[in-house]
Amino acid sequence: MPWWAIIYLVAFVAFSIVGGTLGESDGTKRVHWLAEILAEAVFAILFAGFWLPSLYRALGWLTPLLLLAALSWEIYSAPADLRELWRDPELSRKQRIGLTLLAPLLWWPLYITAAVGVWRSYALS
Repeated sequence: MPWWAIIYLVAFVAFSIVGGTLGESDGTKRVHWLAEILAEAVFAILFAGFWLPSLYRALGWLTPLLLLAALSWEIYSAPADLRELWRDPELSRKQRIGLTLLAPLLWWPLYITAAVGVWRSYALS
């Protein structure tokens, strides 16, 4: 695994932990909070699996199902997350726009790499 991928993965996990902690303390529903944490953990593992295919082999047939479940959760929860972000009175309009644009730029490369790794693992085997 290249050094930059390790840094990116550590940053993703750190932001996920901070975001999860803030979400849990904000009074977010427990089920929503747990699903978000699990989806992010799945993406982190599958991202690492891009360079460590033994992770995919260890998960076996669950790998594509976990990817599908995590992607489904992200797609399902995105509209509610955006509504919550835009209703937050503590954020200025510029902060809301910045967060709306920054989050996809930071997370989508990880999601895409995880999906490509899973596809490559199963398409080539």
